[in-house]
Amino acid sequence: KVELSETSGKITYPGTTTVEVTTNISGGDLSVESSSGDIATATIKDGVVTITAGTTSGNATITVTSDATNNYNKAFATYEVTVEKGTLVVDAQGYEGIYDGSADGITVTCEGAKITYATSENGTYRYS
Repeated sequence: KVELSETSGKITYPGTTTVEVTTNISGGDLSVESSSGDIATATIKDGVVTITAGTTSGNATITVTSDATNNYNKAFATYEVTVEKGTLVVDAQGYEGIYDGSADGITVTCEGAKITYATSENGTYRYS
């Protein structure tokens, strides 16, 4: 028998949450997996399961497994997680002044996201 401190919860991207293994009668080695790594991933250390929001919102089942031992069969416990879309905060600092024909830069920062862009030879920008 394996039991967790909670059986369900919500997290908002890019957040994390933790639940504890409160019962592991067999004493078997513990492992954890997610039904959908795009929605949430999970790790376990010292009986604490850390669940991290993936890049897709939705629902995932986190399964904690206690391996079989001489006297006990393999046992499972599940945690149902709902990952909700988060709000990304973007900061952009561009050139200020009168355009003089020179190349000018821009700095864009956004925690939890990758920002990419490219330029073409005709000077137009393509964002991805």
